[in-house]
Amino acid sequence: MAIYLKSPPSVPELPEIRLSQIAGRFGAMPADEYETAENLNLAPVGLCQARKAEPDRPVTTVNIPPGAGFYGAVYTISSAGSGKDGRRHLTSPLMEGEVVVQFYYDTSGRLYNRSGFGSAGFTPWKKRWE
Repeated sequence: MAIYLKSPPSVPELPEIRLSQIAGRFGAMPADEYETAENLNLAPVGLCQARKAEPDRPVTTVNIPPGAGFYGAVYTISSAGSGKDGRRHLTSPLMEGEVVVQFYYDTSGRLYNRSGFGSAGFTPWKKRWE
């Protein structure tokens, strides 16, 4: 039998995690609606959506590949990971030594990709298939 003279250590607080996300090293795959990125240079790590301006939605996501369709999904992979809660966004400029790869797949079936390297920024978008 033991007698404690001090109270036990407090339980650490866990970050708030959305149950509709499955967080992993390279981002989260939401079970609900994808987040809409306003700027692909500052996109969330993982999956998000991007849109060009339409009559009912005048806001355009910045840095969409030239020639891409009006709507697309973006998958962002970062060497810095997705953070403790799986919801980290890219920074501008990228963190020192960070390597980022982005894939953009639009509704017309075209796939684009680009990469980013630390303070050097992103390479231009390349069309991979149509």
